[in-house]
Amino acid sequence: RKDRSMSKVNSIATLATVMALAASAASAGTRDIHKYGEFFQNVKAEHVQPLLGGTAYVVHMDYDGIGREDTTGGEVEIFWHTKDGKRITCGGTPSMGYPYEQGEYKYDGVNHTSKYLRTQFPIVEVQGKDGKIGQAHISYDASTGGITTYWYQKLRLWEMRTGHLQTELPAVTWELCPDFPSAKSLGARVNKKQTAKYYLDLIKQDPGTRVMKPEYEAKEPPIVRLDLDFQPMPGQDR
Repeated sequence: RKDRSMSKVNSIATLATVMALAASAASAGTRDIHKYGEFFQNVKAEHVQPLLGGTAYVVHMDYDGIGREDTTGGEVEIFWHTKDGKRITCGGTPSMGYPYEQGEYKYDGVNHTSKYLRTQFPIVEVQGKDGKIGQAHISYDASTGGITTYWYQKLRLWEMRTGHLQTELPAVTWELCPDFPSAKSLGARVNKKQTAKYYLDLIKQDPGTRVMKPEYEAKEPPIVRLDLDFQPMPGQDR
């Protein structure tokens, strides 16, 4: 696959949304944050579609939720990945003024070359119907099916979504997003026990059939160090 150049936060969400979430999460002191270059995605670019295809990414954006004070977790979001590179989303955080919306994007794994880090590494790239491209790093735990998404901003990688991969769509999907395609049209099964609107409540109802594929979890960062003579200028893409 072709190497791509990473934008600062050319994401599906607006920068305002990112920074609002960053402020609320960082103030709680529980958010996972890494310096750029000290953390890399542990799924190779060519393994992104084989891992995600035919799965539901069930997540939340509440950084106090898992194992901390909040007993319900954040508002759940559901992303279904087809095996031919489509991501169908049901996302929103009504408590922060962002209602649930259904969307459709293309997704794939690509290799990004960073002259700043003198390194080539894999990322997940998502493209909307408007042509805008979002890029993220994922951390996958094959022992639990857990997966976390990180976004890049200001030489940091910020935890943005935490959850897991499962083989079924939660039943609550259509309550949150009535226009979400039917499970039959997607070739998916429905987990009828998962009706909660908050992540921890949902996995207490039923943890889902987790996607545990150790062959797609790299034990060492799948990166290539490059011999480059490069001095970045202020504001230059990294």
